[in-house]
Formats: sequence, C-alpha cells, structure tokens
Amino acid sequence: MMKNTRQSVLLPVLLSACLAAAVLSGCSSRSDQPPQTMRPAQVTGAKTETGRHQLPARPFFKDLSDDSEKPQSPPPPKFKEISPLKTEHISISFVDEDYRQIYQLLARAAGLNLVLDPGLENLPGSRKLTAEFQENSLESILDTVSSILNVSWREENSTLFIEPFVSKTFHLDFILSTNTSQFDVGGDVLGSTDAEEISSPLTGSFKIAGKIGDNVSDIYTNIENTVGTLIENDGEFILNRQTGTVLVRTRPRRLRQIAQYLETLREKYTRQVLIEAQIMEVTLNKTKNLGIDWQQVVLRASEVTLPGIGIENEIVDLTGASRGNDDFYTLAIQADKYNLNGIFRALRSYGDIRMLSNPRIKAMNGQAAMISVGQSISYLRSLEETTSSASDGSVDTSVSTEIGSIFDGILLGVTPVIKNDGSVSLHIIPIKSELVSMDQQQLAGGAYTITFPKVNLREISTVIDVKPDHIVMLGGLIMDKQSDTTTEVPILADLPLFGNMFRQEATAKQKVEMVIILKLKVLN
Repeated sequence: MMKNTRQSVLLPVLLSACLAAAVLSGCSSRSDQPPQTMRPAQVTGAKTETGRHQLPARPFFKDLSDDSEKPQSPPPPKFKEISPLKTEHISISFVDEDYRQIYQLLARAAGLNLVLDPGLENLPGSRKLTAEFQENSLESILDTVSSILNVSWREENSTLFIEPFVSKTFHLDFILSTNTSQFDVGGDVLGSTDAEEISSPLTGSFKIAGKIGDNVSDIYTNIENTVGTLIENDGEFILNRQTGTVLVRTRPRRLRQIAQYLETLREKYTRQVLIEAQIMEVTLNKTKNLGIDWQQVVLRASEVTLPGIGIENEIVDLTGASRGNDDFYTLAIQADKYNLNGIFRALRSYGDIRMLSNPRIKAMNGQAAMISVGQSISYLRSLEETTSSASDGSVDTSVSTEIGSIFDGILLGVTPVIKNDGSVSLHIIPIKSELVSMDQQQLAGGAYTITFPKVNLREISTVIDVKPDHIVMLGGLIMDKQSDTTTEVPILADLPLFGNMFRQEATAKQKVEMVIILKLKVLN
C-alpha cells in the first residue's frame, strides 16, 4: 500500500517539472530571434483598387538612436574683455613733469603701447603738470590729465593714442524750414490820401509794426554762426542741413562747450506751448454800458473765499504801457481756484455772450503760430478806362480793374517764449473784422459800379507774462454796434404805394465788448 501511494504522489510532480521545462525552452527560442522591423510601403501617390490614395506607413515608435534629436550642450560663456585702464588703480604724484613722461608712466602701468601725435608739439601753452592721485583708476587719471592739457586719448588694439584734436558728430533733428512772421496794427486814423492835389492840415496816425525775419527763425544759420564762433581757428566743422547733422573736429575743451550749447538749444527749441483761447463778444445790457467790472467777475467766479488768490490787474494800451481808465485790461487768476464755467456765469450777468472762436494752438518755443476763422469777400477796388485812337479814325477802349478782398472773421497770432521758471511771455495779436455793408457807387452813367465796403475792425497787439496754471482774461475793448431790423406784414407790405404802411424799420445801437480768455500749458 505504501509503494502505490508514493507512485501516485511522484507522478504529478514529474508532470509539473516537464511542463515548466517546456515553457522555459519555448521562451528562450523566441527571444533568440531578431525582431522584425515595420517598413513603410513604397506606394506614395499610388492608387488602390478602390481608387483611393494610400498614405505612406509611419513607424509607431521614434528611433531614439538619432543623435540630431538629442539636447545640445549650451555654448561656453563669452567674457567681455575689460580694459586694464578700468581695473588698475595706482597712487602717483609728480611735480612739474613733462606730459610725455606722464603718459609713458600711465601706459606702462596699464601694460599698453603708447603713441603720441606729432601735433602735440605745436600746441600753445605749458606742457608740464603738477598733480597727485591716491588710489585712482588709470582711466580717471587719464581723463583728468587730458582735460588739464586740453588733449584727447583713446584706446585701440592695446595701444593708447594721445591726440590734440577730437571729432564728434551731433544729431540736431531740427526742421529744415524758416518761419517768418510780421504784424502791422494801426494806421492812418484820419484817412488822409497820398494824392498831391488834395492836402489836409490834419494828420493822425498810430501804427505798430514788427517782423521776425529769416535770420532769427533759421535755426541752422544760428547754429552755423555760433559753432564757427566757438571753434575760431582751433578746428573745423561741416553742417549738413538735409540730414540735420554737424561734424565737429576741434580741441576737447571747445568740443565740450559746443556739446553743451547744442544740448541747451535742443532742450529750449523742442519745448511747446498748448494755447487754449476763447474769443467772445459780450453784448452789454443798458445798465452795464460802462463795460465789465473784472473785479466783480473774479468775486462771482470764485467758488470759495481764498485769501491771496494772486490777482494781477493792470491797465495797458496796445503797446503794453500804463495808461488811463478806459483802455485794455489784463487779468490773471489761478486756474486751480477758478474754472471757466464760473467765469462764463459771471460774464452772463453783463449781457449776452456770443462765442466767436475757440481755437487750440500748439506752438514751438519762440516760433510764431496763427489761426484764422472766417471768409474772404472780394470786391471791385478800382477801375481804369483807357481810350486810344487809331490812324484810321477808330477808337479803341480798354478797361483794367483791380480786385480787392475783405476778411470777415477773426485772426489770432501768437508767439510764445518759455522762461526757465516755466512761465511764458506771450505776444498775442487778435484781429476781429466784421463786414457791415457793401455800398456800391455807379460811374460813367451806370456803366460801371465800384464797391465801397464798410468794416468794423478791432485789433490788439500786446505782450503778457503768463504764469503756470493761470487763466488770463483780456478785455475792455468796447465798440458801438448798429443793427437794422425790418418788421412787415406779409403780402400787404408788397402792395404798391401802400406797402410802407405795413412795414417798419428800426435801428438799434448796442455796446459790445470783446473778451479773450487764454489758458496755457507748457509741454515738455
């Protein structure tokens, strides 16, 4: 019984061992075979039996053996070569030492070659120096020594060059144009004539005229004259107006003066002023015929009671000098304590306001700017008839005419000058012309007609000083304005003989004061 039992137990064990050996042998046989690689089919662009294009096969796995896809190592860092003139520090002192010995010692300390320009021998003045430096860089010592000796130095290819002249190109960036302006205010107030056959014992004329010519507004001509004066005989320069550049070759000390001059000129020239002007007419009420009381306007326009509001009230005439009681007023108030709406409310208490123009002008420093709004009306100014007789007895008549024009509107010309403290000196010329009528006169029995225009003209020329954040009000110029109105009954007024009974014509005269409000802002 025991023997049969052992055989029944060993039989399953042997079967399990044989099965495991067979499995292991199968695995080893498959691992010894090389793997098959999937190749794409070479049928790109070919058609199958169904008529569709067959796409080329793509590998499922990326070939990691390609070295081109591996990350590249970063390039080695590049170090900027620093001049020994910046890194080396020395202490040195010398008394009445020749400049050649000084530069030779500095070049030797920096480990550089040295080249002295032969032109240094022809320079005027002493070429010996006494100085002492404690733990200064070689570059700092070179700058100080060269500045005292009025020479220049440069480092190139491990060589130190000492030269008597230095060259530099400056970019000016100015507009290549000239801005000329002229003004002419006033004239013959009695209307005298230049005809010799008509003489009058009375004369009356007052006129203000001015002009800014090409020699003032041409910035490049001014630069050319100033640079030439600064250089004198120590160098040369070339000015190119088209590119806006100037090449200067001169001694270092004069070059620093020219650079400082051009920098100051560029800073001044490129500054701008934004001028906001409001030009209006106030038709005065019958109880306000004496004009606007500007002190009352300021009090009514003020929203709060503040002491020391900085009111500047002076009476000036057309030239800006002090005069009497009924001329032109200027008033400046601080913009942070007042606003234009409050000023308008105060002006409405004196009468109806009619806004003539509301221009905004941006002007360069020292450059004139102008804006005009209106229309130009042409008229026949003069007519000349010339009659000539021919040899055959015929008469030839020719007529020559001269056409004039009247500007009906408003013109505002300004020239700002910005000061160092930010205030602006403003030359302002407002001109208001109003065409009243065009009277016609017939000549030669009605064959010709000449027009005589009637114009109301108001013009001012004054210079004011405007502080930052101030509103300037100009007023006091009052004139009588006549307006004709006709009232009629329709249809009945057109009846012959009796039409005037149904028509009424009235002429009203009113006093009108022109007011100019200015607000300036300096743009950097």
